[in-house]
Amino acid sequence: MRVRFVVISLMSIFAFAAVPAHEIEVASSEPGKGETLAASPSRVRLEFEEELQTQESTVGVFNSAGEQVDAGDGGVDLEDPDHASLVASLPPLPDGVYTVRWEALLLDGDRSAGEYVFYVGIQPGEAGGTSAEDSPAGGLSPAWFAAGALVVILAAAGVGFLSRRRNTRAG
Repeated sequence: MRVRFVVISLMSIFAFAAVPAHEIEVASSEPGKGETLAASPSRVRLEFEEELQTQESTVGVFNSAGEQVDAGDGGVDLEDPDHASLVASLPPLPDGVYTVRWEALLLDGDRSAGEYVFYVGIQPGEAGGTSAEDSPAGGLSPAWFAAGALVVILAAAGVGFLSRRRNTRAG
């Protein structure tokens, strides 16, 4: 009985792990990833493929010192009828490197986050510029599935041990 329970638990874990996590990706952005602009943009806009939850999806813009420089209004663009874009207003920005950080929550509960840089009045590498590579902060990695599998296996073993112990005492 205990072996069958462990086998069924393991099969469930591996079946769940085989299903890929739903990735939330930016379909387009203004300014774009790694883009160099001659002048400051008036806003940052990111578009997604699916509708976003209004209360929990955010976007912000930060200077090279890590200070938030947008107007503090970053969130779902309510003028977008699909609610599939994030927007943040910007004051005039001095020349420098700026990081756009976003967090998106879809209606189905999938969550992801990421960031990218753009440049105003300078080229990449100038004034402490960084790479324009995305650094996603969301999604589930295989390590999470392995950790979950370990927890389920240990829980199943504990239940089996307690069940066997209880049956031994009753008998």
